[in-house]
Amino acid sequence: MERPDAFELAPLKNIIEFRDIVFTYPGSEKPVLKRINLSVEAGHNVAIVGPNGSGKT
Repeated sequence: MERPDAFELAPLKNIIEFRDIVFTYPGSEKPVLKRINLSVEAGHNVAIVGPNGSGKT
């Protein structure tokens, strides 16, 4: 049974995409990420690296 407010999902593409991501820490006005785009295909890995305290978490 389908719900009357249900919507159809787009077909899966075996990829994760982030488009125009912007992030600002709470209490700050300056974004630390500005319009980041990233595509990761199925089976691939991504590592975020940098010195301690650089905000990787």
